[in-house]
Amino acid sequence: MQTNILSRTFIMSLAIATFSALYFGLATPAEAKTVRQSSLTSSTTVSCVSEAIIARESAIMTAWTNFSEDINLALIARQGALVEAWNMESPKELSAAVKDAWKNWKASSKTAHSELKSERKTAWNAFKETVRTECKVRIPKEEALEKAKSDTLSL
Repeated sequence: MQTNILSRTFIMSLAIATFSALYFGLATPAEAKTVRQSSLTSSTTVSCVSEAIIARESAIMTAWTNFSEDINLALIARQGALVEAWNMESPKELSAAVKDAWKNWKASSKTAHSELKSERKTAWNAFKETVRTECKVRIPKEEALEKAKSDTLSL
């Protein structure tokens, strides 16, 4: 709470100083912009955003590891089911077993992708909320969640 009050006080002081400098002709608009931008690179702001980035990227790495493990397990299960299916003597049993193997693979793969997408979105939302509420910084448009295409995985 104390930090929020100090941050608000600092921001208000910065705004008043910028307005005063412009109003009384002590600074040009370009100089005033420099004053505003220098507050974005303060050590407190940089530290806060850095911690938020580390948390976001760590969560994404964990999500990717979980996704990779889930896909590997699904591939192992598919391999075993297909090998077992091809050991069947009846063409009907073979066809049903192969169909089940692929159906189970697709379901497992879809679940893994959904979980990855959800975990990625959660990590990005937490990052945006932390930067906005705790760091009091506006995120540049370049630092945004990329839209995933149908044939890609965006992290």
